[in-house]
Amino acid sequence: LTSTTVSVSTWSASSSTMSFDGSTVTSQTWSMSSSTVTIGTGTAMSVSGGAQLDASTMTLSSSTSTFTSVQASTLTNGGTIQGRGGCNMQFTGGLQTTSSTMDLQQSTVGCGHLQMSSSTLSASSSTTVTASQVTFSQTTVQMTSASFTSSGTMSDDGGSLTFTTSTIVVTSTFTSTSSSYSLTGSSMTVTQHTITSTTITLTDVSSQFLLDGSGAGGGSLVGSLASGAVFSGLGFLRHRTGLLRLIAGSTIGCGMQLSPSAQIVRRARALQQTDLTTTNPAVTACGNSIGATTVASGASLSIDTSCSFGTESWDVAGTTSTYTTSVAATGAVDVQSGGLLVLNTVSTSTNPFSITGTFTLSGSIEVLVTDSSTTAIVILMKWDDTSCTDITSSVTVYGCTTMSCNTDVVASSAATSCYLRLFLRDTSSSDSNDAWWGLLALLALIPCAAGLAWYCCRIRTQDPEEISYDEVEVADGGYEGYE
Repeated sequence: LTSTTVSVSTWSASSSTMSFDGSTVTSQTWSMSSSTVTIGTGTAMSVSGGAQLDASTMTLSSSTSTFTSVQASTLTNGGTIQGRGGCNMQFTGGLQTTSSTMDLQQSTVGCGHLQMSSSTLSASSSTTVTASQVTFSQTTVQMTSASFTSSGTMSDDGGSLTFTTSTIVVTSTFTSTSSSYSLTGSSMTVTQHTITSTTITLTDVSSQFLLDGSGAGGGSLVGSLASGAVFSGLGFLRHRTGLLRLIAGSTIGCGMQLSPSAQIVRRARALQQTDLTTTNPAVTACGNSIGATTVASGASLSIDTSCSFGTESWDVAGTTSTYTTSVAATGAVDVQSGGLLVLNTVSTSTNPFSITGTFTLSGSIEVLVTDSSTTAIVILMKWDDTSCTDITSSVTVYGCTTMSCNTDVVASSAATSCYLRLFLRDTSSSDSNDAWWGLLALLALIPCAAGLAWYCCRIRTQDPEEISYDEVEVADGGYEGYE
């Protein structure tokens, strides 16, 4: 049909082929089965009651081709929606696809709730896709030079999503389970997230995954990386505001930058026994592997030393032992001026924080001791360097109510690694102090007693004839009264 106006209440087609140019088509309901429709140049099609496309193909071919569906629409059973040449599609009531394909080039697509199950979304050449909510299940997404925005939540399960020179924005919560993401020259920004058993690969240094937090405070949970969640590649995981929790079994194999969204005037922060609400953004790690990490001014990284990640063999001041680590960083860790590293839940059974790389401390470290009942030397953290700078002036220890706590830095015997140690000594009462110093005194008497015993033994066993006695001269004048 060319230059035609069509207005019907119901349009149903089966095994048909239709083409419109320069036309206006309106319908209350529209259903197609095993059919093909082309909405060509200068054609506007509007369906007030929603469209149902089953095993059918709908193509919009030019910048003057438009399609609007007010109610919810469906695309099923191998159906295809194609967009070309700057066309515009608006699925105001939402679009649900099952085992179908959306193939978009130079297209603009707006949608209510976009739901895709076992389907494929391909977008390229400056295509823009926006939705009020997104749900992907077992779906493949491939975007090149495209933009994808969800103004509400976005969730995916078991999907494969590849983005090249593209931008992805989720202004609400992003939830991903058992999926795979690849970003090349791309940026993905989310306000909140929960990620489980999903791998996100940032293939190059220009790619980033940004947890924005939408201005949340440092004590407000905005992100969670659960077991099996993996970030990898040459790009960066960036965190602006709120609290990000790294749960045991998650891995950050890319760079991590903790930095506020804007420079603000910062008040001097009183140390408050690792109260992370006074820092923003904040990250907590437990039983994880993380990549090179930068903690900027106002931000904090908290290591739960009660967690377990792996084992490493360390030479601490010439003594080699195997240690269980709480968190392992593979890359340099830089705590910048105003930044904070927290070593939390410290006890005599603490698992240290391991850094396979250099450690730069221009900010501060807080150590929270939760069990100080036993005298001990505790290894808090390890990093690699040939020169072990004494950082103890930047370390504050809390929780030593009945113990005397102090720290030092020692090197490995080969001077390749450095270790921050914590000394715990009981000072709960004068009796305990007396016992402590009494023990030291007894220890000091041991060599004296040993020397005395050796001397006595030597005298007893020596030949009497060999003993030399000093002569005693008596003065000619005796004592008075002595003859």
